[in-house]
Amino acid sequence: MTPALSGGYISWRYPTLPSSSNTRQSPQYRHARESGPRGSATSPLEAPCIEDTSLRLEGTISTVSHMITFATVRMFAESRTVRCVSVTAFDLADQMFGVTPGLRARAREYAHAHVLPVAARHDREATYPHSAIAAARAAGLLNTVIPESLGGTGMSCVDDVVIAEEVGYGCSSIWTTLAIRGLTTVPIAVGGTPEQQRILFGSVAEGAVPAFALTEPTGGSDVAAITTTARREGGDYVINGMKRYISTTDVATFFVLFAKTDPTAGRRGISAFVVSRDAPGLTVTHRFDKFAHRCYDTSEIALREVIVPESSRIGAEGDGFGLAMAAFDRNRPAVAAAGIGLARRARDEALARATSRTAFNSAVIDHQAVSHKIADIDVGISAGRLLSLAAAKELDDGRRNVTTAAKAKVFATDLAMRAATDAVQIFGAAGIMRENPVEKLMRDAKVLQVYEGTNEIQRNIVVRDLVRERSIRPEHRSGAIKMPESQPS
Repeated sequence: MTPALSGGYISWRYPTLPSSSNTRQSPQYRHARESGPRGSATSPLEAPCIEDTSLRLEGTISTVSHMITFATVRMFAESRTVRCVSVTAFDLADQMFGVTPGLRARAREYAHAHVLPVAARHDREATYPHSAIAAARAAGLLNTVIPESLGGTGMSCVDDVVIAEEVGYGCSSIWTTLAIRGLTTVPIAVGGTPEQQRILFGSVAEGAVPAFALTEPTGGSDVAAITTTARREGGDYVINGMKRYISTTDVATFFVLFAKTDPTAGRRGISAFVVSRDAPGLTVTHRFDKFAHRCYDTSEIALREVIVPESSRIGAEGDGFGLAMAAFDRNRPAVAAAGIGLARRARDEALARATSRTAFNSAVIDHQAVSHKIADIDVGISAGRLLSLAAAKELDDGRRNVTTAAKAKVFATDLAMRAATDAVQIFGAAGIMRENPVEKLMRDAKVLQVYEGTNEIQRNIVVRDLVRERSIRPEHRSGAIKMPESQPS
């Protein structure tokens, strides 16, 4: 994997993926069926099949713009029981986008064994999931940006997306504690010297916890508005300022922190530094009480005359904005995928509820007002998964993925919020009780819409590129695109 910073954007180059002959192939339009009674299971997590426990996916799969789309989803109920089938939809998508064979199954097994059983407790107690993170390391799902030669797993962005979806199904908050490591190590991978990478990646591989310190009271979505400064003094920098909404400060070993080395140069004056958590002058001034994503702290830190050596700067002066954007380009497709995982969980919980309860002498699922909600969620899941994988594949192929990643984040995290809200509605009064998981899904989904760049900012990115494309393509400048005149017969 060879990352490079060019024009403010990150280009990741990975070794050539194995040819399709090395992976399991599925004959076109073949769909495995393994049906069986659901029995007395009261939650999709107790059903005989781990995934898609209450759906029959009839796969008319077609190729459209080198991507696949589902054509039909049919839900059914027989004698108040729901049968589950295994399908090849995941396999088809994973093979198409070059996911490491077996990774999805490994991530799913990890999520069901080490995330789902502890998610509610960590949410209730607001405690850090040390055991889940240790298990992720043992399963080879941690430190995906760090090369294998330096102790990491060296995975592609596409692989990150698959991990995010499967772990996000169990708990998007616990997934975030894993993802912060990737977000923070990207600037080091892109702009760090070989010596910085050797030292910092080695420490992270051995258990050090990095944290990402960008947002401030005056600059969140508007990164150029940050006011923290790094003043050059001889061979050192002296950092002063405030950082707000910084995650995992309680367990952090060091921060990748962004400050202005030239306050007059806007975003071109931002530089990135590695700052130790116990550096003199760095203090945590406030810990916020969040209503969601409660398994990691989010805090405010103050920096007063914090001295760091020149060797702690990542890249050249002025590279900080590009390094921060590189981190977001890598992580946003995974945020989208975590939203898809959450939406899947909401769908499964809602479907289990709707098929096990009756209203007006029929199963709740038989009422179209309910079944259509669940069908719409499932359609969104299929589309969102492909969009998040496409955004990741663009990055892996060395192409600019900013717009596709923005589309993926908007679509998938808005879907997660809608899916969770609909699941609460389908549960009725029970949905707002903490005894049931859907209220947590609704709280956590809101966080996905806000962090890593709000969805409003992502829409701005999409529109900006539409306008840019219109100004570049001559046929767009005068309004509607003209159709070619018919040829004489």
